[in-house]
Amino acid sequence: MRLSIVTAVSRPEHLSKVRMSIDRSLEGAGIDLRWILVFDTPELAQAAAPALEGTQGRFVATLEGGSGGPSRFGIAQKNLGISLVDDGFYHCLDDDNLVHPDFFAGIGRAARENPGKRAFAFNQRRWDSMGNFTARPETMVPYKIDNTMFVVHRSLIGDDRYDPALAGSEDGHFFQSLYAKDPSTWVFIDRQLAYYNLLRHFPDGVVPEDQR
Repeated sequence: MRLSIVTAVSRPEHLSKVRMSIDRSLEGAGIDLRWILVFDTPELAQAAAPALEGTQGRFVATLEGGSGGPSRFGIAQKNLGISLVDDGFYHCLDDDNLVHPDFFAGIGRAARENPGKRAFAFNQRRWDSMGNFTARPETMVPYKIDNTMFVVHRSLIGDDRYDPALAGSEDGHFFQSLYAKDPSTWVFIDRQLAYYNLLRHFPDGVVPEDQR
C-alpha cells in the first residue's frame, strides 16, 4: 500500500516529535510511505531541516511566493500537497499532531481486507469540548469529521481541493464531497486510529494513561 502524508508546516519545532511518531507507527506495517511537507516560506523549510535529516521517503515543497502571511488552516499548503501525491492514498496530518501508534498497521490491514476500496474512515481521540469523533456514514458532515480521520485514494480525489472560502470547516466539506462521489468505495473502521491536535494538549507528546 502506497500512502502519502501531507503536512502543512508553520511550526517546524514540532517536526522532530511528529517524525518520531511516524517512525514508531510505521515499523513493520509494510506501508510504502511518502511524507510531503509543505512550507509557506523557504525560511521555515530551513528551520525544519535539522529535524528531518535522514528521513526516508520525504518530499519538501514551498508555496510559490508564499501565502502572503500565515495561511489560515494551511489550506494552500494542503492543496499543493495533494497535487504532489501522484499515486496511492492521501492522508493529512497537522504539524501540531502525532500519528496514532496503530495507524499504519490498522490502515494496512483494512486495505488488505478490502481490496479495491478507495477510502477509509476511522475514529479520532480528542481532548476538546467536541468529544471523540466516530466515523460513520451519518457523521460524514462538517463539524463531525476531521482531516486525520481519513485515508483516501488519489483517484477518488481527482481535481477536488479544500475550499479556502470555507476555512474552519474546509475539511468537513472536502471529505463530505468525496463521500458523496461514491459511498460504495468507503470503508468505516470502528477503531481509534487518529488523534486531534495532540501537541496542543500535551506539548511533550505524552498522553497521561487516564486520558488515552
